[in-house]
Amino acid sequence: MRVKLLSFLKIYEEEISLFLWTAALLFIIRSSGIILNNYAETAFLKRYGVEFMPLVNMLNAVATFFITGFLTMFLSKTSGARLLYYIFIFRESLSLSSVC
Repeated sequence: MRVKLLSFLKIYEEEISLFLWTAALLFIIRSSGIILNNYAETAFLKRYGVEFMPLVNMLNAVATFFITGFLTMFLSKTSGARLLYYIFIFRESLSLSSVC
């Protein structure tokens, strides 16, 4: 059974622990995202009511479309090494701002 599962997932014996840690991490991230989204929608409904929900969903879709388009344009014009450099700079600026 184990061999069939490993061959189905195309992972090796030495990668099992890494796979399980990654699966657990993704599960925790997704679960916290679901809980946060549920809280945000509940807080929005309590504060503004149901009548603004279609407008907010529409604005969310439009904002997601334009932000994704901007990121696609930015990522297609940037090399992989330069993009990695920007990500490290952004990460360090976040960690430095949280210290201050």
